[in-house]
Amino acid sequence: MKCRGKLLIVALFISIVISLLLPLKDAFSQVEKPPIVLGGLFLLSGRAAVVGLANYHGAILAVEEINAKGGVLGRKFELLARDTKARPDQAVKEATMYIMRDKVDFLYGTAASHEGLAVAEVAEKNKKILISPEVTTDKFTVDNFNRYIFRTDHMNRQEEKSAAVYISRFPYKKWYIIGPDYEYGRDAEKAFKEELKRVKPDAVIVGEGWPKLNEPDYTPHIQKILEVKPEAVYAIFWGGDTIAFIKQAVGFGLFEKTPFFSISGVGDIRVHEALGKDMPVGVHGGVKYWFDYPYTPKNKEFVETYRKRFGEYPSLFVMSSYMGIYFLAKAIEKAGTVETEKVIDALEGLTIDTPMGLVTMRKEDHQVIAPHIWGKTMKDPKYDFLVLGDLQVLPGEKITPSVEEVLNWRKAAKK
Repeated sequence: MKCRGKLLIVALFISIVISLLLPLKDAFSQVEKPPIVLGGLFLLSGRAAVVGLANYHGAILAVEEINAKGGVLGRKFELLARDTKARPDQAVKEATMYIMRDKVDFLYGTAASHEGLAVAEVAEKNKKILISPEVTTDKFTVDNFNRYIFRTDHMNRQEEKSAAVYISRFPYKKWYIIGPDYEYGRDAEKAFKEELKRVKPDAVIVGEGWPKLNEPDYTPHIQKILEVKPEAVYAIFWGGDTIAFIKQAVGFGLFEKTPFFSISGVGDIRVHEALGKDMPVGVHGGVKYWFDYPYTPKNKEFVETYRKRFGEYPSLFVMSSYMGIYFLAKAIEKAGTVETEKVIDALEGLTIDTPMGLVTMRKEDHQVIAPHIWGKTMKDPKYDFLVLGDLQVLPGEKITPSVEEVLNWRKAAKK
């Protein structure tokens, strides 16, 4: 009897202990895992901030959506943000601080091509993945390619090839090129000339204009175009430079006198909104994403969600950043870890479903394969700004250089 009594006392004691520990177990299980920290490098000041803020907003929305669903591998994203000021030295400084001081898991961002190239070296040196939603210079994934950098924007060659294909529909042979005098502009100009020659062997460049980035006065360049009298103008401006140039050129009647084609500038919804009714009708624009296309429930939902969150329509720069976060999230999920080398392996060849359709990250050059859109400005009673209409959609496979071409360019660059 005494033995049975002792057993009953022990059993009672154990049950009491278990009842006390169970709530503690539940409490421990509810403790959040450490976040996946992203070192955000965004262009947040100056005239070009129209692009950097769009990148930032796109990343914010994607992070919020992913976190609302529990994050990735039970961990939520934490997005940090610092201003690169479109300066390579500043971008390198911030990226280095993220890695050394903040111990971020990934680097995310860079907009201007020259700052992106600089941070790419930091990423390789520290074996830290950099996902860039905006750097477009071909060098990023060709000449200066390394294992740790990925781009969710089009490369210049894709954009310029799309331009050449679109332009081939028109009879113009005498072209004037104008763009910002730095890495992006010069690299895009080189690609455009080569692609134009492929589709129009008899085309000639009758003049070029190279204002500095964020040029305040385009008057001399506009006057030069009018003096040369080309059959068409091809502009490589983006963001605030496009707004400033168009505002000044309207006063000279440039758009009534000369057909005008713009890559990434016309087609940026922020440019259309800023110019309003001052945007000239009939200007041609090439862009990787236009908010009103594709006409799918997924894109419609994305546009409505973004407008509700930020009070504006999403731009091309929003989309490249938004899908960049989703590429990273899907790769981490696929890899089952945030370990750098395994996430790289998961990113290579990965295809995700985005509001602009299926997009693939090519294995050989870490370059997205996505469609490009061309159209021309026109009025629409639904909006108080001109829209891009008469859209021509060029499939990603049609405008992307082959793997063989990219590898050959890399070999040539090393000589």
